[in-house]
Amino acid sequence: MAFVLRSEFVESSLEHLLRQKLHPHFAAYLCLKRTAARDGRTTNLKPDFAEFFETFLRVPNGDERRPYIRPFWDEERSERKAWYQSNIAGSYSAASARRIQPFMKVVNITGAKRAATYSLRRDHPNLALHHLTFDRPVPVVSLSSFLYRDYSFQPVGSTIGTPDVVRVFRDEFGYTGKKGGLEFQTLYQDDSGGGDSAELFEEFL
Repeated sequence: MAFVLRSEFVESSLEHLLRQKLHPHFAAYLCLKRTAARDGRTTNLKPDFAEFFETFLRVPNGDERRPYIRPFWDEERSERKAWYQSNIAGSYSAASARRIQPFMKVVNITGAKRAATYSLRRDHPNLALHHLTFDRPVPVVSLSSFLYRDYSFQPVGSTIGTPDVVRVFRDEFGYTGKKGGLEFQTLYQDDSGGGDSAELFEEFL
């Protein structure tokens, strides 16, 4: 039996993210973390930013000029800035990314254009915490629930709950094992509030 998150919980998760000050380029950091987990290294990465945004941030029936919702804010919110524009690959090209100082405090870029590679700096979890999340850990249940809003889940145990969603996030983004666990503890906080979270799901038909 598979389950999906209830739409009202996904909406509240997004609102929770929007209430916290987070640099908009935290999305690019997540992309690099996912790439690093896939490749088994943190250096000389060739991230596919377009694929990441298509997978996690595209909203159906959106404006094709600005198709990706922006869940991370570090300034006053506005409707115009509520979306990332469509040319994500250009926004995170080596030339463009090097102009984003908070991002470059966490990431090192070598080369140019198609030959460019990205590396996470040593101690990148603490650097990301300071420069991208402004010294406040990210609410991981809200983040995971938003990222996997369109996915179905199989419970590991007898019941479904938000730990199942967080587990998927940790597996895909490299927050497992001793090192990954320490990185996770540095950058994220549990915002589940405790209690039974099974009611936040509905059966996938």
